Amino acid sequence: MNWLAILKLVLQIAAGLTEIARDKRLMDAGEAKALSASLTEQRGRVSRALKIRREIANSLKAFPDSIRDNDGHRRDE
Repeated sequence: MNWLAILKLVLQIAAGLTEIARDKRLMDAGEAKALSASLTEQRGRVSRALKIRREIANSLKAFPDSIRDNDGHRRDE
């Protein structure tokens, strides 16, 4: 085996390792993007839930003697 064949083999190995590193970097970036989207969606859901909770609390403060409407599924009736 001559030195050109050895050089070619080394370059092929280096190209393969570079491709593996690039693929790993792209997968990590995609995972980070998906995680960011998921966290943003969850933050929106939590924000909406807290807003509704505040509205209910304010409503109960404004009318402390009121009770919630009977939905027909109460166990004590």
